[in-house]
Amino acid sequence: FAGVQRYGAVWTGDNTANWDHLRMNVTMGLNMGISGIAFNGADVGGYTGIPSGELYTRWMAVGSLFPLFRGHSERGNPDKEPWALGEQVEKDVRKIIELRYKLIRYLYDAMRKASDTGTPLARPLFYDFPDEEKVLKLEDEFMFGDSILAAPVVTSGVVKRNVYLPSGTDWYDFYNGKKYKGGQTIEVDAPLDTLPLFVKNGGIIPIADVVQFIDAKNPAPVEIVVYGTKSGEYRLFDDDGETNQYKNGIYTERIFSVTEENGKLAVNVTFGSKKYEKFSRIKRVVNISENGVKELKY
Repeated sequence: FAGVQRYGAVWTGDNTANWDHLRMNVTMGLNMGISGIAFNGADVGGYTGIPSGELYTRWMAVGSLFPLFRGHSERGNPDKEPWALGEQVEKDVRKIIELRYKLIRYLYDAMRKASDTGTPLARPLFYDFPDEEKVLKLEDEFMFGDSILAAPVVTSGVVKRNVYLPSGTDWYDFYNGKKYKGGQTIEVDAPLDTLPLFVKNGGIIPIADVVQFIDAKNPAPVEIVVYGTKSGEYRLFDDDGETNQYKNGIYTERIFSVTEENGKLAVNVTFGSKKYEKFSRIKRVVNISENGVKELKY
């Protein structure tokens, strides 16, 4: 019912370990997001049935991009923990989960926005690019927050895939910074342990150190990564991660404003609030573009 999003997370229902249900769970999650239920996710790996190692790994990659991320299984099924499916699956899934931890601050900030405005973390491309006719029926690509386009693999036996990049902006490979013009379809490598991600020109992504669990009282250091050459802004939010004290203003918000002047990027950091004392340390600010990786002063 309308309003259910105020009280808890919602899952997409008892699914089955097959590729059709993986694809369906992507579109169901995106639909739930734009229907007002931003905090959603699926039973990763399939609630009933036995997934192959390939299916399980691909489903983990998709699940890592939704706010509710859990492996789940029907009682009586064989074990479905990553290590139960073999050493290679465990290795590949570990890399995927570590990527989520690297992006956990970006995810947390996006969920704060969802709470404030209703804008979901994971949403179909037409939400951000309503005038782009080519994205209207794309069901295996979606936006992850304001700046990242995700293109997971949801078909068996695939190690490469085509990705359409919306027009009106340049895009940068999240991993190596390679630049692509928008408005074209590209082919990218997609091995089992890699989730294709692309960042809009001007996107600012906080990358946290990999940790074994989230401890808001001792937050992991963060690297701020600016992709491309366009001006942008990012708001990094810290609170205690446990209570509702943020509603009383007990939080810290740092605003990273990036401007372009004479072909060079300048970064200014201001505080929107500074009432939570244990906010995360910024290791450095870097720019990734076609010119390589450069550290920026701030």
